[in-house]
Formats: sequence, C-alpha cells, structure tokens
Amino acid sequence: MNKFFRKTSALTAAVIAAISVTACGGDSSVGNSESNGSSAPNRNLTVNVSSSLVDFSKYKDTKTTDIYAWRGPTDFSDEQWRWFKESGINTLIMDSGLDGKRGAQFGSASQEEYIEKCHEHGINVIGYTNGNVNTNVKDYKNSDFYSTIKGIDYTDEPPISEFEEIATAIPDFSAKYPGGKFFVCMLSSGASAKHLGTTDYREYANGWYDTVLSQLPEGMPRIFATDIYPMHDDKKYGYDYVEETWLRSLAYLGEIKIAHPEIVLHMAMQSMSFGFAENTSPRRLPSEADCVFQAYVNMAFGFTEFSWFTYSSPELDEREFGEEHISMIDRSNQRTTAYYGVKKANELIYDLDEVMMSLTWRGVYPITVKSGTNSEKMDERAIKYLNSVKSVILDESDFNVIKSISANGNVLCSQFTDENDNEGFMLVNYGDPSYEKSVRVDAEFIDCDKIIVYRDGKASVEDIENGKWSENIPAGKGVFIVPYKK
Repeated sequence: MNKFFRKTSALTAAVIAAISVTACGGDSSVGNSESNGSSAPNRNLTVNVSSSLVDFSKYKDTKTTDIYAWRGPTDFSDEQWRWFKESGINTLIMDSGLDGKRGAQFGSASQEEYIEKCHEHGINVIGYTNGNVNTNVKDYKNSDFYSTIKGIDYTDEPPISEFEEIATAIPDFSAKYPGGKFFVCMLSSGASAKHLGTTDYREYANGWYDTVLSQLPEGMPRIFATDIYPMHDDKKYGYDYVEETWLRSLAYLGEIKIAHPEIVLHMAMQSMSFGFAENTSPRRLPSEADCVFQAYVNMAFGFTEFSWFTYSSPELDEREFGEEHISMIDRSNQRTTAYYGVKKANELIYDLDEVMMSLTWRGVYPITVKSGTNSEKMDERAIKYLNSVKSVILDESDFNVIKSISANGNVLCSQFTDENDNEGFMLVNYGDPSYEKSVRVDAEFIDCDKIIVYRDGKASVEDIENGKWSENIPAGKGVFIVPYKK
C-alpha cells in the first residue's frame, strides 16, 4: 500500500544508533542499578535492554495502515481529487453518490464512476451495498480497476439478530475478492439495547466474532470496526465535553483483540459537526487538536486502522444535519478547518503505523485526578466506565520497567509489547482539548537509563536521570515511550 505522505521514518537515525549498541547487552546490566536509583527483584533484564530493542523502521514498507473516508468528493474535478489524496486518506467507502445521497449499490453505474476516478488517482475503494446483504455481488475480476477494489461494506451498525444473514455473504465475497476486506461498521457499547438487540455488549461483540469474523477464510483480514464521534459542543449542557462512553467501548473491543490477536481494530472517527440539541447532544466541528486527540486515544487501545466520517458534508435532513453542519469539505466544495485537522492526524498515524502495527496491546492503566469543572467530571465518569471493564485494567504491578507513574491530570497509560517482549507505553492526556490543559507525567523506572520518546510521531533518545523521567503532555496529545537499559 502506498502512502500519500512522504513518510518520515518513526525511528530516527539516533534511535537506530541506540538500538544497534550491543556491547552493553542484557547480561552486563544485571544487578547494576546504582546509576538509575531504582531496582526491583521482578525486573526481567532480558527485555528493555539495548540489545533486545526492535528497529521498527524495518517494517516501514510492509506494515502500513489504511485510512478511509465516508462520503467522497461530490465533484469529479482533478482539484477535488488532489485535495482528497493530499489529506492522507487512501481509501474511499462508496456510501454515497455525486449528489451526496446514499442508496447506490455496489456494481451500479454511480459506484463505477467512483471506482474509475479512484483508480485514476491511485485511491483504493471499499464498495457499498447500502444495507443490502447481497450474496451475489458484481465480480470485477476482469476489469482494469479490479486491483483498486479492496473490499465491500455490506451494512452499517447491525443488531445481533442480523449477524447470521450477514454471514451468508461470505462465500460469494471470498470467492470474488479473495484477501479483500469484508467490512461492517458495528455499534459501540454506547448504543441502546434496542439497537444492539441485547443488554450485554460482550454478547454483541463476541457474537460478531463467532458468527461472522471467525468464518472468514484463512488469510482474509478480520476487521472489527466501530464508529464513535466523541467531540461534543456546548449546546446541550452549556459546556464542551468528550463522550463519556468512548473509553468503555474501546476497552470492550480491546478485550476482543486480546482474545483474538488476528483482529484488526478499526475506528471511524469524527470529522464533522452534526446533531440538534432538541434530540441529542450535538457534536462540534473537530479542531486540529480534536482530530489528533481522537487518533491518540484510539491508538492507545490497539486500534491500527481508521476512517473519517465524513469527507464531504452530508445532505441536509431534519434529524442530524442542518446548514450549520459541515465536514472536511463544505457545501461549496471548499476545504474547512476540519480538513487540515484530519490531515495532521493522518500524518501522525502514518508516522507511527509501523510501530503500532508491530505491537501487542496488553491493557491500560488509567490515572485520574478529581476536578471541579463540568467537562472534567465527564472525563472522570468516562474513566469510571472504563474501569468497569476489569479484564483490560492494569496496575503498576503489571509493569516490568515502570516502578511508579503519576500525573496532575487524567492520563491513559497503555502497555504494549513488541516481538521481543519489550514494553512500550502510550501516554495520552485525556481531557477535552478545547480547554487547552496540559498534564505533567512523572515516572520512575526500574533499571533503565535511556528512553525512546515519540512526540508527534517522531522519535528521540534521551537520558533517564536516577531512574526518573517527566513529560509535559499538551492538550489533545500523547507520547509513546520505550524505556530501556543501555
């Protein structure tokens, strides 16, 4: 898969040089803790030492993610398609036609126009059946643009009662598009029992895996996708805030990922404003900080594939979309601030993808600090809901190289391991970015004197003094760290 940014390797030359040092390997470090001021008997000194670290840059051409968009350009001019590609989106879900309306079926003339345009500009496509579980989709195997079609989206947010019917489309799809993406965007745990078809979200999520994903042929990607649009404005309650059920939904899917490591977790992220206060809590047009924040939080739960809802502004209706609601491209076909925010978030995702796709997510250690503001009380509630998914909640005793970690604000500390069992940690400032509140994280490490820090997707190697390290994380951002012993 070609990326549409000139990718800066997430592992800098300095980091590669640090990893290549083997003269001071694991054996020579054992028992030498005087220089960093911290030691513990359970520290495994075969990992997180310079000789065991993984050079992720070796995967930069083989581990690369896909970033989709819903509702493509409604103008076929070359300029519009150049903007689409320059945003960093490399795949279009063909869920609407040129008029912005949904309803076109995979194989229709309307969708073929999109496929041809995407093929011309080097953009992949996911076909769309608009909820019609078609067990005999059109086969483009003999067409010039067959390689452009990467999968088919069969339906959207189905209840549990529809899972068996959806599974009937697998034999036809896998025969015509072997290795393709059998895509369905699922409901999150924030959905009501009426829509889920059950009061137990685990039953819903596990049912999807057992009934559908596990039935996909060997070698076909098993994508578990959902959509969460977490950035609320102040129209309902008088203050901006982040959706309080978001983290719990991520935790449930992280639980599925731990049970079935072959799953690719996909998040459809918010790139538009929508909703009326009389029937919902409206979402705001995401800022650059909001877009980057969504990427960091989702990556902190092991998500490695993404989409944006939406690229073009949707057609007007009386339920969700008014004249004031826009997306990355407004109704005059001009770029909005959300376009540039998504572009920045995509740059981050691409800078980190060979790292994040090479790791195994182990769980999350939430750090919470009580506060008096309404928005932060919402964040505290979100972390309370997260803590209810106990199977993915860690504490400091679960870490090999962290002795203690604290913060003066809400922080997600997610644990990952690489192919050599080295630990890395994603630290995310969890709070509404619109309040521009940074947090300070203080950590004490066990037998570590160096740390690789990825800020804004770029890596640097720094010293750890006496086993202690601190970082100020700006609003809407995170850092990925790998502490180690030289």
